[in-house]
Amino acid sequence: MQVLYPCCCGLDIHKKFVVACVLTTADDGQVRKATRTFSTMTDDLLALLDWLGGVGCTHVAMESTSSYWRPVYNLLEGQLALLVANAYHIKAVPGRKTDVKDAEWIADLLRHGLIRGSFIPSPEQRHLRDLTRYRTHLIEERAPDQPPPGGAGGREYQVGIGGDGRARRLGARHPGGAASRGDRSGPAGRTGAWAVADQAAVELLDTVPGISTRAAEVLLAELGTDLRRFPDAQHLASWAGMCPGNAESGGKRLSGKTRKGNPALRQALIQIAHVASKTKDTYLAAQYRRIAARRGKKRALVALGHTILVMVYHILTRRQPYHELGVAYFDQLERQRVEQRLVRRLERLGYTVSLQAPAPESPVAA
Repeated sequence: MQVLYPCCCGLDIHKKFVVACVLTTADDGQVRKATRTFSTMTDDLLALLDWLGGVGCTHVAMESTSSYWRPVYNLLEGQLALLVANAYHIKAVPGRKTDVKDAEWIADLLRHGLIRGSFIPSPEQRHLRDLTRYRTHLIEERAPDQPPPGGAGGREYQVGIGGDGRARRLGARHPGGAASRGDRSGPAGRTGAWAVADQAAVELLDTVPGISTRAAEVLLAELGTDLRRFPDAQHLASWAGMCPGNAESGGKRLSGKTRKGNPALRQALIQIAHVASKTKDTYLAAQYRRIAARRGKKRALVALGHTILVMVYHILTRRQPYHELGVAYFDQLERQRVEQRLVRRLERLGYTVSLQAPAPESPVAA
C-alpha cells in the first residue's frame, strides 16, 4: 500500500501514561520504529512534543479513549497534524493486544492513510462546551431526584439551564471560566468566548418551538455555527446519534437501535422535544402525537428530536428562521394521499379522473 506519511506517530493513551510509536519510512522503503513511554504529567507531555519534533514527525493519531486524549491533544494542537480516531474503527486484530502493539498498529494505519479523524471543535467551541456542560451538571446535581417542573419555568429547567444561582455565577465557579479571565458578562461569557457562537444564530434557533435562548446556546456549543462539514442533515443526525441504526445480515435487519453519538447533544434534543411536544397548535406537537400513538412516547421523543435537529441544520445553513407548518399539516397531507390513492385506483379501471374543488356554500337567508 502507498505510504502517505513517511514519519508519523501512533499514541496509545491511558490515564497515567502514554505509549508513543514513531514509524519512519526511508527512501529505500525500510521502516524504522521508535517507541517511548511518557507519563501524562504536563512536563512529560511537553517532552513528548520535543521528541516528536526531534525525529521529524509530522502527523499523530490517537484513540478517543474516554477523556484521556484531551490534555494530550491540547498540548500537541497547533504543533503537529492531529487525528483523533474512533476506537471501534481502528480496533487491532486479535493477538496484538499490548500497549506497544496498540501504538504501533495506530501508527501503521496512519502511515497508510487508513484512519479517518473524528470531528474536533476549535478551542473556542470546546471552551463553550465545557461551560454549557458544566452548567447542565450543576442543574442536575441540584435536584437529581426531582422531576422537571411544568410551565414556563420548567421549559428552561428541562434544557439544563434553569434558575440556579450557581449556574448564573458559572464563569466565576468553573475553572478557566469566563469570569476568571475578567469577563463577568454572563454564564457563557457573552462578550468573550460566546461571541464565537454568533448571537444571530442563537436568535434564529430561538424561533423553533421548544428551543429557548439557553437551549440554543447548548446546541451551538455542541454543533458550532458552521455545519458545512456535514454533507446534509442526515449525516448530522447520524453523527449526533439521532437516527435509527443500520445493522443487516443475510437480508434481515438485525437492529434499529440508535448509536451513542454525542450524548450531550442527544440529551439536549430529547429535552427540547419534550418541551415542543407540549406546545399548542404546532407542527412539532402534531408530529409527536402522531408517532406516540403508534410507537410509544419514548420513540416519539427521539423522532421529534431528529426532526428538530434537521430543522437546526437547515436554519443554520440557510440562515433563515423557522417556518411553522401548522397543526393541520398532517391532516392536509393525509387528505392529499387519500385523493391520489383513489385517483390511481379509478385510472387503473380505465377512467379519466379530473378533480374539482367543491364550491363554497352560499349563506342561508334569514
